[in-house]
Amino acid sequence: MEESMSDNIKNISRREFLKAAGLATGGVALGSLSLLTACQGATGTTKATALVTSATDATTAASTSTAPAGGLFVPPNNYPSVLKETYGCTARVADDRWYTDEHTWIKEWDGDKVVIGITDKMQEITSTITLFIFTLKEGDVVERGKLFAIIEAHKLNTDICAPVSGKIIQQNHVLSGFPGDINNFPYTKGWMIVMQLTNPKEMDDLIGPNYYAYLQAKEIPPTIPPVRS
Repeated sequence: MEESMSDNIKNISRREFLKAAGLATGGVALGSLSLLTACQGATGTTKATALVTSATDATTAASTSTAPAGGLFVPPNNYPSVLKETYGCTARVADDRWYTDEHTWIKEWDGDKVVIGITDKMQEITSTITLFIFTLKEGDVVERGKLFAIIEAHKLNTDICAPVSGKIIQQNHVLSGFPGDINNFPYTKGWMIVMQLTNPKEMDDLIGPNYYAYLQAKEIPPTIPPVRS
């Protein structure tokens, strides 16, 4: 009997599915042709030639920000500068932070601290988020790749894993009451945690905004470095 697409999705690993469909799944793996070709043009051929950067070259992201009084992270009121998306892909890419191929963003802040959230691409695929739950608390140390939160959305439930290792020093508890902020403001009010890095060398494995934007279209020019520089 011919295997269906859903059967094939069940037979691949969580990370393989994530990189193919742009999604980190928890207890549910959900796949469809529309997900797997979300960044393709109408003909089914990926097109990345239409990507245009903002006024400043965003091959590498902006550096750290200054901590406000009290030492707590406060998201900016204004949306960050955003790379124009590739043809056929609606997801926005902020040019002031780093990314992973599992669709998490990492913003350097106040020395050895980073702010973490999920990308516009990720929230698009999960659809409307109805519940956000922290699985760890402030003061806990989390290793790279380990779970720190769970979201439930209209399309599926999703594990959120740490892209780098560190001690959680601040959490966005507003998301417990207003999980929709992740959909509406993924790069600002939808931030999730602030961590103090325990292994700064892991930051070298992150990718820049240009590379991440092209990664969505699965067509990466050789001139775009794969990791931050």
